[in-house]
Parts: sequence; structure tokens; C-alpha cells
Amino acid sequence: MEMFHDRPRFELISKFADEPNLLPTRATKNSAGYDFVVAQDTIVPSYQKIFNLVDEISLLANFNEMSELTKKYNCRPTLVPTGVKAYLPEGYYL
Repeated sequence: MEMFHDRPRFELISKFADEPNLLPTRATKNSAGYDFVVAQDTIVPSYQKIFNLVDEISLLANFNEMSELTKKYNCRPTLVPTGVKAYLPEGYYL
């Protein structure tokens, strides 16, 4: 797929080639971003339940503090498969 476009382009990975409903869409014409669908059932654990530190988590101010807390408790991010490759021109984000 050619990568030099004026708008984002999406392509399904081969494992999900028969699932066109996985392609990201915009809810409205003027939406700021695209809505993604999860390709496979995935359990995303609650940090509050893992750490059992509701007060400590609610006071976190940024990603660096959350990163330190996940390292402290040996937790890992949960990867959620989308089944999609995204090609984005400069200035676009997912």
C-alpha cells in the first residue's frame, strides 16, 4: 500500500482479512479520530484491582508516575489486537 497520502489509510492484517467490520471508521464526518474495534476478546485487568491502591492511583499525575508504579508491581501493559495496519501522513495520530 502506498504510504504517501493526505489522509490515513487502513489495511487488515492477513489473519483478519475476512473481517471488514474491523476497519476503523469515524462516527461523524468531523470526528477528530477513528474508532477501532477489538479483533479478539481480550481481558484488560483493572490497575486498581491489581495494585489495590485506589488512593495512590487516583493521585497519579502523569504517565511517568504510572510507569514507575507498574514497574514496582511488575505489571505489563495489555496489548489489544485490532487486526489493522495503519498508514498515517504527518500530523495524524492514533
